[in-house]
Amino acid sequence: VNDIDALIGWFLRYAECRETMAVVISQGAKAFDIISTEGIDQAIVSSEIRKIVETDQKVTASTAYHELYQIYEILQKKGVDLVLPAVHKVQNNGVMVSELNGIAIFKDKRLAGFLTPDESNAYLYATDGIKGGLLVFPFHGKKDDTTIEISSSKTKTSFRVEDGKIKIKIKTETQGFLDEHMGLDQDFSKKDIARMEDIAAAKIEHNVSNLIKKIQSEYDSDIFGFGNLIHKRDYKLWKQLEDNWPALFKDIEVEVSSKVHIEDTSTMK
Repeated sequence: VNDIDALIGWFLRYAECRETMAVVISQGAKAFDIISTEGIDQAIVSSEIRKIVETDQKVTASTAYHELYQIYEILQKKGVDLVLPAVHKVQNNGVMVSELNGIAIFKDKRLAGFLTPDESNAYLYATDGIKGGLLVFPFHGKKDDTTIEISSSKTKTSFRVEDGKIKIKIKTETQGFLDEHMGLDQDFSKKDIARMEDIAAAKIEHNVSNLIKKIQSEYDSDIFGFGNLIHKRDYKLWKQLEDNWPALFKDIEVEVSSKVHIEDTSTMK
């Protein structure tokens, strides 16, 4: 198989495969090695992996989940590259088990590399994929000591042409509850809450901006779908850019702005 396109086509044509089948990429091992590990919650490892990837965006927000038919649709789109969950083997209490480990990046339908779970979390913020999970940040000093449990998050992406250059703007807005705080202070003032929100928002901005720069410089893979955004909203412009999009993507300017709103501090009374 030269690329994943041919493999997905084979699965879709095979009558016994469901179009809703989940697809993951084995990292550092053959697919057989992943399937042959022991399950923790279920005897059938493939069922356990599917359950994990289905719920991840609401629990840890560390990978991207696509079913077979969705992968086919992404591969047909213009200006967007595919990502899939990455799975590797780890030891748990002396037993080898399978574990999610971020996402696999594709470029021109071929595997290009992997992102860590933290980088994958930033990818989900950038692409409106956050459905829950935790946002951890430092409130006192430099060490992470405060956690927000995310109740909802929304990302909006737009573009404009300025001086002949494409500029992308990503805006994220996240709501959540103060879940954990390493300190004796419990009665937070409005100023404290506002500072927490600013610090948490700055961390999202930092992580998303760094990830975009890394993808542009190391992978040259438009996993964020910036090209597809232009294709959908300004087809005429996209036709002018399409042939040279890989080169344009590497130098495109992206502005990230984030807002975080703490809905409840769970203060002890």
